[in-house]
Amino acid sequence: MGLFSRKEKSPEEKLVSELVGTGFSMSKNLTNLRKEGVTSVEMKFIKDNVISAWKSGKSVKKIQKVYDQTLREFLAVKK
Repeated sequence: MGLFSRKEKSPEEKLVSELVGTGFSMSKNLTNLRKEGVTSVEMKFIKDNVISAWKSGKSVKKIQKVYDQTLREFLAVKK
């Protein structure tokens, strides 16, 4: 293993990174939700749900479903 080698991301990890970001940063996707009126607390809740689904071994489809359902709940309340 070389000094600059990097582990390839799994499809699930790529999706999580795209949807909500990993680590301390939020994805552009979540940042754009501010325009929809989603609060920081709600964004953290969405991020935590998606990361929890990913860490529990859910598939790409299940992770996407968790994101969609959680987001739909918050946006329905806003209207």
